Amino acid sequence: DAKKVAEKNDKNILLLLTSEGDDFASEDFLNNVVKTQEFTDTVAKDNVVVLFDFSQKSFEKTVVNPEATKKEQKAAEEYGVQMQKNFAFVNKLNIQVTPSIFYLTKEGYCIDQIRYYDGMTDASVLQSMIETLGQDALELRTMIDATKTGSNLEKVTAIDNLLKTVNPEYTILMQELMEKIPELDKSNESGLVAEYIVALADLKVMDFYVNNDAFGAVQCYTSIFDNEYLDAEQKQYVRYMAAYMLLTSGSTEYGVVIKYLQDAVKINPDGEYTPMIQEFLNYVIQTIESVEATQQNSNEMPTLR
Repeated sequence: DAKKVAEKNDKNILLLLTSEGDDFASEDFLNNVVKTQEFTDTVAKDNVVVLFDFSQKSFEKTVVNPEATKKEQKAAEEYGVQMQKNFAFVNKLNIQVTPSIFYLTKEGYCIDQIRYYDGMTDASVLQSMIETLGQDALELRTMIDATKTGSNLEKVTAIDNLLKTVNPEYTILMQELMEKIPELDKSNESGLVAEYIVALADLKVMDFYVNNDAFGAVQCYTSIFDNEYLDAEQKQYVRYMAAYMLLTSGSTEYGVVIKYLQDAVKINPDGEYTPMIQEFLNYVIQTIESVEATQQNSNEMPTLR
C-alpha cells in the first residue's frame, strides 16, 4: 500500500496514470521520463511513485484463462481485484486524459495536479514541476498536522480550515478526514456537524452511482432525513436529492418520489429553492399522469384479428 510506504518514509506520493500502448502521449511519457535512470535517481528517490496503467494490455491481464495453472488463475484474479480498486480510486479524480499526474501527501490528499505536456521530454522537467509545488506541499503539511493536535474542537476547526482550503475537486480524497468531524464534535459545539453530514452524503452517493446502485445512492440521503443537526434548508435539500436520484435511476416508485418532493416543500415553505422544487414536483406529477394516460389508452385500443 503506497500510503503505508509513504507514511513510513515520510514522503509524498507521485501518482502516474497511463494507458501504455493505447495512446502516444503515455508511450512518450513512460519511455522518455518514467523508464529512465534520471527518474529513478531524482523523482523516485524523493517520492513514493505509484503507476496505474489502464491500457488494454493491462485489462487483458485480468482475464482468467481456464487452461492456465491455478497459480496463474489466482494471479489474474488478484490483478483484476487490484485494477478495480485502482479504477475506483482514480474515478474520484475525474480523469479525462492519459497520462495524468497527481502530487499527493503521504495521507493521499491531493497537493495539486501536474499537467503533462509535449515538452515534458525528460525526468528533469517533471522534477522541476514537482519542486515548484514545494511551498504548497509545506503549507498543506502544516494544516494537516494541525488536525492531529489540540482539543477535539480545535481538531474540528483545523479539519474544516483544511477542507475549505483544498481545491474542492480533490476533497473527495479526504472523506475519512471529513468523517472525523461528527465523531469529534458529538454535541455540534462547532456548528459544523450538519454541513459535513450532508457533504459526506454527497460524496458517498458518487460511489453508489458509479456502481449503478440506485438504492444505495438514495439511502445516503434518506438515512439523514431526520438528523437532529440539519436545518430546514438542509433537510429540504436531502429530500430533493433523494427524489432526484430515485427518479433518474429509472425507478417506477413515483409515489415515493412525489412524497419526497412534497415533504421537501413542506419542510421549508419559504426557502430560496422551494419555488424551483415545487415547479419540479408539478412537472413530475404531470409527466406521470401523462404516461399513465398513454398506457391506459394503449390498453383500450382494439386489436385486429
